[in-house]
Amino acid sequence: MLRLGLIGIAFVIAIGFSSASVVAGETMLTINPADVLIAPAKLVNRLPILEADDANRVFNYFDAQTISWVKFAYPDGLDSEENYTISRSDGTFLISSDGFCVMCAADPLKSWVFEPSVGKFKHPEMACGRFKDLPNEGYWTVIDDKSAGISRLCSTETGEVTAPIPSSNGSCSFDVDKPAVVSPNKQWILVFCGDTDFAAYSYEIATKTFRYLGSSKNGVSVYVEVVKWLDEDNAIIYAYPPWNPPSNTYYVVNVSKLGDLEEAASDLYIAPFYYDDPPHLEWMPCEFGNCGRKGNENHYGLERYDFKTRTHIQYPYLDRIWGVGSVIPDGSGDRLYRSLNYDNRLDMWTAPSATLIRYNYETKQVIDLYTGEIEWFNSFSPDGRYVVLFIGHNKTVAANALLYENQANYKPDGQSTIQVFDLQTQKVVYTAVGESWDTSEFAPIGVQWITANQLLIFQDGKYDDLVVTFGNQITEKPIDLTAFNDSPDRQRLIVKDQNGNLAVYEVASGNTIPIISRESLEKYSMVIHWNSNTDFDLRISNKDHEDIQFASWRVEVP
Repeated sequence: MLRLGLIGIAFVIAIGFSSASVVAGETMLTINPADVLIAPAKLVNRLPILEADDANRVFNYFDAQTISWVKFAYPDGLDSEENYTISRSDGTFLISSDGFCVMCAADPLKSWVFEPSVGKFKHPEMACGRFKDLPNEGYWTVIDDKSAGISRLCSTETGEVTAPIPSSNGSCSFDVDKPAVVSPNKQWILVFCGDTDFAAYSYEIATKTFRYLGSSKNGVSVYVEVVKWLDEDNAIIYAYPPWNPPSNTYYVVNVSKLGDLEEAASDLYIAPFYYDDPPHLEWMPCEFGNCGRKGNENHYGLERYDFKTRTHIQYPYLDRIWGVGSVIPDGSGDRLYRSLNYDNRLDMWTAPSATLIRYNYETKQVIDLYTGEIEWFNSFSPDGRYVVLFIGHNKTVAANALLYENQANYKPDGQSTIQVFDLQTQKVVYTAVGESWDTSEFAPIGVQWITANQLLIFQDGKYDDLVVTFGNQITEKPIDLTAFNDSPDRQRLIVKDQNGNLAVYEVASGNTIPIISRESLEKYSMVIHWNSNTDFDLRISNKDHEDIQFASWRVEVP
């Protein structure tokens, strides 16, 4: 499990949601950026904050224009127990003593909109039984009239309500399980009605008409979501249940055509893998169910479904390829597979070793690369030259069926070990050893590729964290990561420098740039969220009560 230090969970200040109550006697500080930031880091702008002081029945509002805290008395009727606030894009704050819950009915009499510019509170407008959304921020939801047994679509932005959804498949009001989805061109709404099966409908906004698209029939479609819109009219749908073992079903549909819902793949043990470029599914029959045999003794071949062409392709069986392999991202079309080397054990769940196989369905070429206790693949380098392998030490590796269905209960024995295998030289070029598997619920060593030849390793046994660079020579650069928090291009990492300051480590140059002083880290709790490769939002809070916020800044590091 990755460590979370001072800079832990990413926090998006623009839509921050707080349930903090100021501790009685708490002084709301106005923090001087010069006491926190180290050049070249510089303040770009401050963001407003609203903190509830239930003990004194006042809100403490930080005015980013005057750089000062202002107190506003609670409006009559506001509970003093616990209050929740959400900052909104128009500069106002939404306040509720009940909290904000997608599944819960909103009570306008227990909620207020605070307008800091005039210092006024008012009850919020309502739409669809919820707080009305600001312009261009709303969505379509389903509302039920249980007495009449009908459901309608409703816009949380305008309050517009459609004619009844023509469903005979039960309620359509499943905002969490089966949310309504709007097409990219905002001309269509997809809605799903039912419980363990669904009937799909599209609603054409311009003509205000519903179209029946089709229904599921396997009884396992509790959760339904749109994976991707292929274009303005065609969508990929994924349906699955909450129970184990799971059943994964994919569909494709043109929302403008009656009865167009087509099932792409569905089976208890098919477990198809979805790939986005191009959008398609791949699966191997019985990869996650033994079909009463070891491995792929029935000689199944890979199956593929292309969502754009709606075509199903079945590839021929290749020797010892018993599951969906991983495509090597080097443009060759080759794949890697971890093939178990079974002995006289009675089942298919484990074997003493596995062989790394490179193969290609077009050329039918199969090449053995490496044999060892390969527990699983972790990742390829971006250019496909290297692959990270997790290695065991007890002469037992698990089949994919055991890993995927029973992952929480399966761990390799001994020290966690990774090996970096060079697919060009066909050799192991680097090994790192972490803590024992017994010390962690998850893998006690972690990796992330940050360039084609640079690998970030977390909790290595030799160092805490380090950047490994591959090439003619392999170099290690130890760093002190505060958390798993990097810039969008992965070229800047948040670390501690040798003086205890918070710093940006630049991967390309190896330079460490101090940005936040050690003294302020000791005094306050801080959370960073990157917005771009050169700026981030910084939240500064009470060290002992981290939900009490003192400052929200936009900071630039050129």
